[in-house]
Amino acid sequence: MRLEIKIINSTIDIFREKGVKFTMDDIANKLGVSKRTLYENINSKEVLLSLLVDEVFDSIKQQGQEIIADNSIDDLDKLKRLLTIIPTSYNTIDYTKIHEIKKFYPNIYEKIINRLDICWDPTEILINKCIKDGVIKKVNLNLMKSVLIGSIRILIEDDNLHKEKLDYKDTMRNIVDIMFDGLVIK
Repeated sequence: MRLEIKIINSTIDIFREKGVKFTMDDIANKLGVSKRTLYENINSKEVLLSLLVDEVFDSIKQQGQEIIADNSIDDLDKLKRLLTIIPTSYNTIDYTKIHEIKKFYPNIYEKIINRLDICWDPTEILINKCIKDGVIKKVNLNLMKSVLIGSIRILIEDDNLHKEKLDYKDTMRNIVDIMFDGLVIK
């Protein structure tokens, strides 16, 4: 395994525990390498967080492709799964810690929001197919996308939700269920 991947995986583990308050020393210690070796591969904590964001969103994209290709599930179930994807290898990340990124690393937070915004093509295609097939009502896709992205942003930004220690995965499923109860043609 490339050292960069090991570094990212170690960062995921440490992020679970400490959020953005982890140090490069924490990563080096977990890997059993010197801080110098770490900095030879990743030159800053911000670069490391950027790579982490890319890894998580690439995992989401890969899972989305697998869901779309799965012929054993119907289109409505595919759509629900697409809208609630959690990268499986990272499903124990405390997503409420992402609000710390907004405070301490605003450029990384903007990258997260941008990645949320650009990963919609396969989902839009499936939504249009579901509309065409009469499975869901015709909806404004931009509005639907805004509602979902807005929901995600609230989950990671709202301090009251952090205090409640809501499970991100369950909460996203609830949001999609609420949305679908208004979309599904009965």
